[in-house]
Amino acid sequence: MQYPGHYAQGLALGLPETIAWRTLPRLAPYLAIYSLLPVVYCVSLWQCWRQRKDPSFLWEKLALLSMVGLFLLLEVAESVNWLRLYAVSIPGIVLLIWTLDRTPKIRSYAVTLLWVGVACLAARQTILSRPTYSLRVELPGGHAATTPQSYEKLHWIEQRTEPGEFFLEAAWPGMYIPCTCRIRCMWPLWIDSTLLARRISNWRFNS
Repeated sequence: MQYPGHYAQGLALGLPETIAWRTLPRLAPYLAIYSLLPVVYCVSLWQCWRQRKDPSFLWEKLALLSMVGLFLLLEVAESVNWLRLYAVSIPGIVLLIWTLDRTPKIRSYAVTLLWVGVACLAARQTILSRPTYSLRVELPGGHAATTPQSYEKLHWIEQRTEPGEFFLEAAWPGMYIPCTCRIRCMWPLWIDSTLLARRISNWRFNS
């Protein structure tokens, strides 16, 4: 059986937006991870090979972490998107911090640059979020700030569900907390088809 691939907004890189000059500030965190991971793994493996005969250099542990991160990266590269890449980026981030810590000449500059970047991204996120999420509403989960488009969907679901009711959102788990719904998982995937059909028939679908 074949399954069609899907990329976010038709982009081969799986980014949330198309790459353009006006979208570069919003895509900067994604592009940083996309570009840093391959470089970090290659540099780490090169250091392991170059210093493999140095008894004070624990190249086995570094090589193990680098290989794990590299194979995780190759696993998601077949159908990459930013969410999958973020999920397997922890080894690369650890190796990046370790590499910077071993380079005193650039360590202080890197730390300063990192904090400046974090401060700029935080300020930008705060400034842009207030006008974007300008609608303040009261939902079963409490007070919420959202967009008019998102509230239309939230209000539609709120009218057709009850707090604590089972609900399935396939695209993104963003409706459970505001609407106080619960998720029902179908598992294991290898259950008998008759039993699965019986369970499906017992579910209540709100129209």
